[in-house]
Amino acid sequence: AGGFLRVAYTTASYNDTQTAGYEKYLFPGINGLVNLYSSVYVPGQLTNILVFLNYSSPYNMFLRFGNITVYENNGTKNATIANLTLATLLNFDSFNQKTVPLRLGITNATTLGTADAVLVSDVSGSMAWCSRAESQTYSGLQTLPSPQTCFLSGSTWYWWFYNLEEPYYVGISNFSRRLWINSTKDNRNVCGCRYHTSCIANDTRKLDLYINSSKQFVDTLSGVSGNKMGLVEFSSNYGSVYVDSCSGSPEKTIPFPNSIVRLNNLTTNKQQLIDNIDTTEAWWNTCTCCGINKAVEIIESQNTPLRKKFIVLMSDGEATTTCAQQPNLTARADGVQAAWDACNKGISVYTIAFGADANITTMQRMNCSGGRSFNATNASKLEVVYKEIAGEIGKLSFVEQTLNVTGLAKSVVYADSYIEFNYSAPEEQFNKVPIGFETDRFGNSISTGTLTIYANTSVSDAKVTSYSGTKWTDKLVVNGATVYRLGDYGNDYTILGDPFAVNIPVSNINEGSNSITISTGLNITNSTGGSNDSRVIYTLLLNGFADYSSVVATADGCIWNVAFEDGSFLTISIPPASTETDPCSFTPSSIAYDANDALDNSVFQLFSNLDIDKDRKLDVNINENNIDVSTLTISKVPSLWGPAIIEVRVWE
Repeated sequence: AGGFLRVAYTTASYNDTQTAGYEKYLFPGINGLVNLYSSVYVPGQLTNILVFLNYSSPYNMFLRFGNITVYENNGTKNATIANLTLATLLNFDSFNQKTVPLRLGITNATTLGTADAVLVSDVSGSMAWCSRAESQTYSGLQTLPSPQTCFLSGSTWYWWFYNLEEPYYVGISNFSRRLWINSTKDNRNVCGCRYHTSCIANDTRKLDLYINSSKQFVDTLSGVSGNKMGLVEFSSNYGSVYVDSCSGSPEKTIPFPNSIVRLNNLTTNKQQLIDNIDTTEAWWNTCTCCGINKAVEIIESQNTPLRKKFIVLMSDGEATTTCAQQPNLTARADGVQAAWDACNKGISVYTIAFGADANITTMQRMNCSGGRSFNATNASKLEVVYKEIAGEIGKLSFVEQTLNVTGLAKSVVYADSYIEFNYSAPEEQFNKVPIGFETDRFGNSISTGTLTIYANTSVSDAKVTSYSGTKWTDKLVVNGATVYRLGDYGNDYTILGDPFAVNIPVSNINEGSNSITISTGLNITNSTGGSNDSRVIYTLLLNGFADYSSVVATADGCIWNVAFEDGSFLTISIPPASTETDPCSFTPSSIAYDANDALDNSVFQLFSNLDIDKDRKLDVNINENNIDVSTLTISKVPSLWGPAIIEVRVWE
């Protein structure tokens, strides 16, 4: 999530913390899993850049600035990416006073993408029910004009009508005769009786929850290069239905003789699977063993021996149809045996009991060979369950920025890896003391705060901290102007770096009050606010010298009582050998010095320069050992005031 360590130190040199025109980013040492989200900042126009990576990994290591990948390789490397190479890949102008996201990680690991997983999903008629429904009440026969109705009696068409209840009213469902395209019958129209449900009271069909959750499963598992996925959706053969027309005496067909409604062979094409799932519909009864047997057939015909094999079975009810391959007495027993037959062939079976009517006991008997059983009888848990299973199968997967792995070989990035920048820097200002400051925590989740810049100071550096956690720091707005936006580098944040501090170009900071807003997000359209702990850390340049004093009579100095911002007080003799008996003070309770003493005047002006908020407390801790005062008295300075005698002579 990021963080900072504050260090106070004493220095005898101005601007000793940096070299003008040079920056060096040091990579942290990483031993285990390489998953670095960070950023770099160049204070001026970039003129030269060099990257040195010292690492060891059996997987491809990549380095990315913004959305540009500048390096990808594997093995044990001392890799130097020279300026000449980087200049062809990067736009140097885009680094000028910009926080640029940096990403270092592993990808395309050939030993990671070893999973073949088939989603085996129940799309029986009850999947069209509302997710909160626990029962249905028969409400009798209704009539509507053909061909929308389902049951023909004499010359009248009827359809069955049901109320779905939780115990409260959640929706209605009817058996209606509907037309659809049957891909198994030469792409002709066929029609028959199916549930057709409308949910109310903010409820959702179980089928829609399944569609969204299984698509998330596909998205998660495809995050690892090489993983393959397939799809088997099962119902039952139902019997014969009409072809081409829902009236009269048309031709009949059995649309799903093997009870398989839809299938997709093993593929790495994520979009193909998602498009297929998007067209899912609910049908009739439940042939669980049919779905498992078909998934085994796909895996055995398309899998290679070294790849791990998985079936993820989801059902919302009870098996109702038997299979010839498992000749038991009941459909339930056939389903259990089909699962164990798969496990005996080295296929791990995960099971999900979905919805209030799911047979949890039977589903638990079906998981085997390292698989697990999950209870999603609360329909809202389905997406969580699919994510968890995908994470286990995928071995390497991301939930936001969190990396989930199992059995991954170790990678190392050594701490001597770095990035060097050279840039055009403004001239250093003479006799300016750089002092670090920080604002209070913003204390709100927007996250918005205020930066106040006092008069007679200048800003040399400012950054806003961001505790984005597993999200991404996506925007910084200063005085209404956007100075950083992650969306400029792409809509998909998962491939981008994430700064834990975003620099503010000093040209965007004004004297007085400045409004600062920093936010986080999951993608370009999903903002997640900010952290209460965000704040601005900034460096001000204070005048380290005092101008000439007015012409006065003495320059004896004084013994000063001085207060500091950290609450301490100190007595300082200026000059060190001063024998002046009258004390001087620069404290909140007292300002006292001899206005007719040139040295006292200069010291008071210096102290005023080092008190930026004018609270009579010095922001720079000094003492007799680190303030060197030498004086040069210039005597016989002509008086700048009267009385004076002016004589005017006129020659004639």
